Amino acid sequence: MTFAWMRAHDVRVAPRAFGLGVALALASASASCSLINDSTEVQCRSDDDCTARFGSAAVAYSCENAYCVRPLCSTDTDCTTRGVRYASSVCGADSQCASPATVACDTVEDCNSRSPTMQCVEGRCEDKAWGCRGQVDNRPAAVDRTATMTVRVYNLLTRMPVPAVSARVCNLPTFDLECEQPLATNGSYNPTTATVTIPGVPQDTPVRLKLEFPGTDLIPLDLYSTRTPRDLTEFGLVTTMPRSLVPQVTAVLDPPRNVDPMLGSITVGVRDCDGQPAKGVSIRMMDADRVAGTEILYFGADGQPAPTSMGTEAFGTALIINAKASKLLTVQTTLGDLPLGEYRFIAFGGRSTYVQFWPRVYR
Repeated sequence: MTFAWMRAHDVRVAPRAFGLGVALALASASASCSLINDSTEVQCRSDDDCTARFGSAAVAYSCENAYCVRPLCSTDTDCTTRGVRYASSVCGADSQCASPATVACDTVEDCNSRSPTMQCVEGRCEDKAWGCRGQVDNRPAAVDRTATMTVRVYNLLTRMPVPAVSARVCNLPTFDLECEQPLATNGSYNPTTATVTIPGVPQDTPVRLKLEFPGTDLIPLDLYSTRTPRDLTEFGLVTTMPRSLVPQVTAVLDPPRNVDPMLGSITVGVRDCDGQPAKGVSIRMMDADRVAGTEILYFGADGQPAPTSMGTEAFGTALIINAKASKLLTVQTTLGDLPLGEYRFIAFGGRSTYVQFWPRVYR
């Protein structure tokens, strides 16, 4: 597709920029590129130059060999695998990568998208659930260097607030495995509202929250998010349980599962663009990250593990049991065969790890 203000003779390949052999190869390859070329000048030195030159509709352009390039494609994958700048792109009817909002349609099939939540709205392709995936963060720098984070913690067994919490904010474990140099420790806890409040958290640094429950048998928690504290000042509601309850959680399944206390347990939560729990999302782990007994279980509408489910249900969560402990793990989220996100972290034996996925850095 070319935009209405671009005439056909303005779109051409520049052999001198690539060499004749490369130009011929580009003309025949399905993953090749079309160039918006003014041969009398260098168009760009960075992707931002292309955005400034062609406007906000040019989100799918990047700077390659001094020219603003819009990749050709045969499937959405040809676009989304090109990196963050193309993460939200679809393969348009003209076989060029484009923002879904710029693709005209009569029916949803015209959008040529693998996302099951794509819609044709007033003649334009629109994905209300995942349209924010991969959007570029153009906001100005944060005014303050730190943020205040909050999280609510309940006992899953009693459905009541935990009696006490000790909270630390730490660098990711690849930088500080045991959280020996916490970034913030001066948190407070209100047992009436079950709310932990932690001021002084670096705004734009990926962090983890380590929660301990002194004087109880409750399982300690490690909380991760694909967002930084600048965007995620309210982590939401998380739950823990007594260690003695763990075997009962999976023993009721058919067939029963055994949980090794020396391995890690991971809860994965998935949110859509509006921050709501996302349904139908599959959780995947690399085969190299699995050990005997590693299994991914989804929670059904009743809040219990549902071994027949193939994706997240109403709560937008999944449970990974028997995960490698103290090793770097990779977890991926997909909607059908549409990749949504990937995150790497470390789980610990004897602790419960919670990883929260969002489709982009901010909203």
